[in-house]
Amino acid sequence: VPGCVPKAIANPNRSRPVHEHTFSGSAESFLQNGLTMLQRESEGNRNNTLYNVAVANFSNAKKGEIEESCVRSEIERAAMQSGLPISEIKGVLESAYSSAIS
Repeated sequence: VPGCVPKAIANPNRSRPVHEHTFSGSAESFLQNGLTMLQRESEGNRNNTLYNVAVANFSNAKKGEIEESCVRSEIERAAMQSGLPISEIKGVLESAYSSAIS
């Protein structure tokens, strides 16, 4: 998911620390891990996984660690590839965005 990190954060000379996820090291790889989980999810669990992946990544976006539009488009793409209908995806993403913390 290259290109999703805001320029200010991608700069290695940044003055403020960026929250690091213990297993991923960056918001981009955290998003990529979530996309992989979503694409591999079985029918019956996809909505729950979609919601959880979206909440976690929208939280990173609200903290300024990754672009919200990138999170939304990448998760939407992965969810469609998993077989979920777009109307369902959009509803889950809106709910997840509202639940995400900053």
